[in-house]
Amino acid sequence: NKVHAENDEKSHEPAHPASEPVVEVQEVATSAIQHTEEHAAEAKNIVEEHAAEEQKEVAAAAA
Repeated sequence: NKVHAENDEKSHEPAHPASEPVVEVQEVATSAIQHTEEHAAEAKNIVEEHAAEEQKEVAAAAA
């Protein structure tokens, strides 16, 4: 039970100032999301370009 008491006391203490790290995490998460969206947009464009080229090739082969 002694161990539990020590753990309880420690858990009530804030490990770090609450506001600052949260802001940093939010900024990192936001920039990560923006990068992901940019990559997704690029990938979509590449896929669409390939699809358009393939359609041209198929149309040319069928003609």
